[in-house]
Amino acid sequence: MTLDGSASSDPNSDPLTYAWSWDGGTASGVNPTAFLPLGITTVTLIVNDGTVDSAPDTVEITVQDTTPPEITIDAPEERDYLRTESLVIDFEVTDVGSEVVYAATLDGDLVEDGDNIDLLLLALGSHTLTVNTEDSQGNTNEAAVTFALVANTDSLLAAIGQMLSEGLIDNSGIANSLTSKINAAIAKLDQGNDRAARNILKAFINQVRAQAGKHISAEAAEILIADAEYVIDSL
Repeated sequence: MTLDGSASSDPNSDPLTYAWSWDGGTASGVNPTAFLPLGITTVTLIVNDGTVDSAPDTVEITVQDTTPPEITIDAPEERDYLRTESLVIDFEVTDVGSEVVYAATLDGDLVEDGDNIDLLLLALGSHTLTVNTEDSQGNTNEAAVTFALVANTDSLLAAIGQMLSEGLIDNSGIANSLTSKINAAIAKLDQGNDRAARNILKAFINQVRAQAGKHISAEAAEILIADAEYVIDSL
């Protein structure tokens, strides 16, 4: 900020020098620039006509924080994710001179920095991480990142293996049968035979439906069916 001592005068019109002081700093000149801390600071001015110092004159200056906190989101990124990828929430909230509070949500559900998000059972499509923050001076900020969860044949294979290891598929024979169907679909795609690949993926869906709630948990079955339908639609 700029201090202003121009209202000072000398009865003899002698030239004046200006000595400013405050806790932690000094300045000179009629209009010096001062960098004051947040809060209330008492600034004192003494002028001198070359012979005598004036009586000190003081003023209290209040510096308010009007800068909102900064939010940096490193993860998720604005890109497509496969459900077998790792996603650890990573964001930082910083502010100069004030304490901050924040809340982060993923699709409206509260999350924390460092949370490991299980993409295996997350629905396909768009998802948004939103971070809201406010400092002790009432300055607010918001940042958001939207990412998409997608599927392909490789992610289907990985999902089957992960579901088997987590007990969402409780029969290795069924898991092997599902894996064989996906591998067969991949082979047809490599041959350029999209129609045959679609038919195999439909057979995969029928098998998953038949085992839903039995050897495949209902939630896992819903995920596998949605992913297979996504792959079919993308062909």
